[in-house]
Amino acid sequence: MRLTNLLSATSVAVLAMAAASAARADIGGQYTGYGEGAGTTIDLVQTGTALNGVIGGDVDGVLLGTATGDTATGVVLLFDVAKFPFTAVFTGSELRITITGVNGQQTLIPFTLDGAAAPTTLPTAPTKPAPQPPQAPPVLDHAAVTEALRALLTGLVAIEFDDQPPAAQAGFVECLIGVTAPLSAEELQMLVDTGFNPDDAMIVRFDRTVPGIDAAVAACFTAADVPAETPPPVPTKPGPAPATAPAPDPAATPPPVALDDAVVDGNLRTVLVGVVAAELPDATDEQRTAVVACLMAAVAPLPAADRQHLADIGFEPDDREAARLEALVPGISMAVQDCLLAYEPVRTSVTLSNGATVTVEGGVNHMFEAIDGGYRIAVDATDIVVTATELVVSGATTPLPASFTELVVAITDTGFAITVDGAPLPAN
Repeated sequence: MRLTNLLSATSVAVLAMAAASAARADIGGQYTGYGEGAGTTIDLVQTGTALNGVIGGDVDGVLLGTATGDTATGVVLLFDVAKFPFTAVFTGSELRITITGVNGQQTLIPFTLDGAAAPTTLPTAPTKPAPQPPQAPPVLDHAAVTEALRALLTGLVAIEFDDQPPAAQAGFVECLIGVTAPLSAEELQMLVDTGFNPDDAMIVRFDRTVPGIDAAVAACFTAADVPAETPPPVPTKPGPAPATAPAPDPAATPPPVALDDAVVDGNLRTVLVGVVAAELPDATDEQRTAVVACLMAAVAPLPAADRQHLADIGFEPDDREAARLEALVPGISMAVQDCLLAYEPVRTSVTLSNGATVTVEGGVNHMFEAIDGGYRIAVDATDIVVTATELVVSGATTPLPASFTELVVAITDTGFAITVDGAPLPAN
């Protein structure tokens, strides 16, 4: 594992939302970006204090949070990227998002509520200070920079390995701190400034200071990914029974956070709407709604914490997580797969002697065989015969154009839809 690849997704900016105006009871609505936000939309829905949002356009993702008045906190999940915490402040019709990177860089992205008049002047990013005469670089304190790096790694590890207990996360951070400890204060500051994502030139420099640092960092990550095996007990001679440890004081251990099933299901449903839209782009809205309901039912037996985790990771568990969920609810993997496959139409494609492609889709069972000049395709109880010159469906013959590239026969609940090169085929 290359050092340049470590936590690259989590070094992306943490989202924060800011604006100043009077609060309103419900901040839900459809927002459209302008200026730097052009091409992006956010559809927010507030139920009580639960805030869910779908991000679309140039960036795909969801927003899951809790709203109080005109402020909100939670996480933003960008599909195929990572999960980031956010804070938000809203006005009546204005939503301003400030993207903040781990190195402190900020980008202002404005949005306005659909139907509201767009501002005549675009918000401006913070002005840069006037150039100052060059000054000698400050002398860096190794201990102070190490603490800054520890704080950065603590945040990154909490996001990247949120399924592991706090003790394991802390041990992982200390492993990385130990590996990088021999670096100079200046080199440690480079790691802080880049969000622990150095370029190749930096890695070459670090390797001169600490030979093999790349492999050592990779070993820390491997230790975090692979749970340590429990060694077998060592045989010992019988001895006095160990003293019984006193029972833990319930008041000293904070109770686990209770998850509200309705809020968790709302979060998961918001994520699934985006996932199903991406997985089934050709499905109708009714079909997508049915798939979302099917998936919600498939994962309903899972505990609330596991359902929330599925929402946090975009409904994309890795192999280890999938195996754990299968152990909790046997057959859940097949149930999820059946939900998606139920709305994938069955397709059969053949190529005629004239080079044209014929595609038959729909139904349940397809069988086809080559015949003189074309193909016979049996779809359930329907026979379809196609050649370069004619199409026969259930005994009805329709001549085909002298030249065409693609013929599609779609079998629906109400009959057949036949197109040639994208246009409906005229009836005979």
